[in-house]
Amino acid sequence: MAKLVECVPNFSVSREKDPAVFQGLVDTANSIPGCFVFDVQSDGNHNRCVFTLLGSPEAMGEADGDSDADSDKDSENDGNGDDSRFTV
Repeated sequence: MAKLVECVPNFSVSREKDPAVFQGLVDTANSIPGCFVFDVQSDGNHNRCVFTLLGSPEAMGEADGDSDADSDKDSENDGNGDDSRFTV
């Protein structure tokens, strides 16, 4: 049986306040092989958006920067583990 993982990241940006950054997040999510953007909610009053992503464990690892392909990527930044594809 195939495994399915749900990931629900939220960001301090909204479609209403910063459409270019918001669209960049949507485009990034859509670019990850095996990742399906199930839902996106945006709240301009609170400057937040929440994504619901579904996919294989490997795809979700790629989305949150936890994949083997990115295992040495954190050495390129400050070492805080923030090597997500969603880093803006």
